[in-house]
Amino acid sequence: MTDRFIVDFSVAHGDRFNYFTDDWKWPVAQSTYDDVLREFIEWSYRLPGELSHDETLRLPYELVEIDLLKELVSIVAVWIDVAESKRADLNLVTHPRQVLYGMFKLDSFDDYSVVQDIYQARYGTLRSRIGRRLRRFGRWSGIHRIDNPTLSISPNGLTNQIAPISVTDFRIDPDDLNSVRASRRNLHPGIEALAEEIVSHIDAPLKKIDSQLTPAGRNFVKGLIRNHLRHGCADQNMRLPVANVSSSTHLFTGTGGIYRSRLASHLVMREGGSVTRTTHGVTQSFSMTQSG
Repeated sequence: MTDRFIVDFSVAHGDRFNYFTDDWKWPVAQSTYDDVLREFIEWSYRLPGELSHDETLRLPYELVEIDLLKELVSIVAVWIDVAESKRADLNLVTHPRQVLYGMFKLDSFDDYSVVQDIYQARYGTLRSRIGRRLRRFGRWSGIHRIDNPTLSISPNGLTNQIAPISVTDFRIDPDDLNSVRASRRNLHPGIEALAEEIVSHIDAPLKKIDSQLTPAGRNFVKGLIRNHLRHGCADQNMRLPVANVSSSTHLFTGTGGIYRSRLASHLVMREGGSVTRTTHGVTQSFSMTQSG
């Protein structure tokens, strides 16, 4: 076993003839990741049922669940690597852009989110910012206010096949989301307890492999969970760029894996409208109504 644990794959590729010897193997068994994540993910899928007594807390969790799980799965895998490198006295070789690795190695944390990092790369460009400003001016002036009851958001190929020609596509502006989030400070009082419960169910399987989160790491993860839950609460006050959402509104949407699609679907259904979701890789759509 080499004394290096390389997770920066550009380094591993560049030094592949020296690093990948005949007796090389990944320092962490695949079952280590699988066992920890399986226990946590199986519990997380049961969580909405446990929150059925409080819809005002269950709905925010269900809205952010996919993005939150993306964050937490990444964090668990990174922390297992860091913990194993320390336990086995391995030199963990990372890239500066692997921010999570850097923070967990140093046990020093900033306000960082994998999901927000991806959004920033997509929406932080000059072209994107100019486009959003033009759309906001259009909504403010009434030029771009949508009065078509047949809508679509984040369509994929199947969506475009089944949606009528008259459909109007729209977007949820990330700047509008940020504005709603900033204006909503007094949110559900149960968020703190739920964030604690979630991070506890991450820590429990990690304890079984002697890799419990450090106090600083635990606080970072709990804060990340808290922020997602706060967003799920605040975003329900978002106003879609539509003149009127009613029982006559029908929304066509692509995969439910996109947060803004799930949020728009929820906001339309809450007002009595209906939603048709088209998931990638299938030939049939999934239709949802207010009671579905």
